[in-house]
Amino acid sequence: MTFCKQLLEEWHTAVTPGRSFGAFCSSFIRIAICGHEQDVMEGVRRVVALAHDVGGMHVAA
Repeated sequence: MTFCKQLLEEWHTAVTPGRSFGAFCSSFIRIAICGHEQDVMEGVRRVVALAHDVGGMHVAA
């Protein structure tokens, strides 16, 4: 399962694969940051949690 699909199905958080920016960005995700600050922070927390769960992924801000 792809990271983006797993994040949506298991964590109810939507992101887009970075490959839409080209092959160079295929290991990245695209996120939209909008909404209430608490909701945005929760979404970021979920992205980071899944990245740590699947292992081998580097999370950089």
